[in-house]
Amino acid sequence: MVNGRRSSGPPGLLARRAVGRVRRAVAPVPSVSAGIARLAAESPAPDAEDAPVFLLGAGWRTGSTYLQRMVNATPGTLVWGEPWTEGAIVARLAESLAFLDPRGGRSSGRPLPAGSPVPSAQEWTATMTPPTENILAAQRAMLDRLWRHPAAEHGCARWGVKENVWGRECLELLMLLYPGARFVLLVRDPVDQWRSYRPHTGRPWYVRFPEAPVVGPSAFGRMWDRLVRDFVTADRRSDRATIVRYEDLSSPGETARLTTFLGLDEPLRADLPRVGSSVTTPFFTEDLPAWETAILRRRTSVGRGLVGYP
Repeated sequence: MVNGRRSSGPPGLLARRAVGRVRRAVAPVPSVSAGIARLAAESPAPDAEDAPVFLLGAGWRTGSTYLQRMVNATPGTLVWGEPWTEGAIVARLAESLAFLDPRGGRSSGRPLPAGSPVPSAQEWTATMTPPTENILAAQRAMLDRLWRHPAAEHGCARWGVKENVWGRECLELLMLLYPGARFVLLVRDPVDQWRSYRPHTGRPWYVRFPEAPVVGPSAFGRMWDRLVRDFVTADRRSDRATIVRYEDLSSPGETARLTTFLGLDEPLRADLPRVGSSVTTPFFTEDLPAWETAILRRRTSVGRGLVGYP
């Protein structure tokens, strides 16, 4: 008994548990970005000849499907539409690299360099691993098999992916895996975007299935603001990323700029017929409750200022 309570172990064990709890409480949180940076530093640069197109929206109803159709109208190009989005495949690949964070991670593997002899049975090999660079090669091989190879089977040498919930960590990973890729980052006025998404809240879509449904203006606004901030950071840091506003998407100047940015052989067409309009969706309404608009504006104030929305 200790202070009238039954102890759960000998004093030495209890002390070690207490020290362990304190260490865990003050330890730095592993950073995915730091893990990706370390992987980049320890791996040869991947082939940059492959130039996929990633069309990323700041949440749903940004016009990403319309832009996808515009790009797919160019010969030899196939942009996949939100493939297996519920699986969060790219997000989970990125998150798996947090253990490589030099400060907050926990990488205990002992790499066996290529060409070195296989250890004998008398050597300690419990944590023997291939060199870290194999992680990068394996992740790219996986995504190539998912997306590039099937596009080639359809006769398309240029491929890509459209998604609406990929933020900073996914961008950092994809930029590392595909140095020749181009990233179009779509944003839209959040009030109009919420109005278009709002009919789907009865059966909501997910930022992360199954634990992160977006069911109200507050959650939608937080998602929008986080993604827009991530997009602005990517646009400022890399000439392979560019922000496009939905409201400018069909203007001749913007389509010409995107044609050049993506390196397309034919100009993008902005005269495609509109399909899947939210106006025809049951429960759609032009008039939003004032409280929903107020919440959206409060949640998105920083992001709106960054991309020029009032």
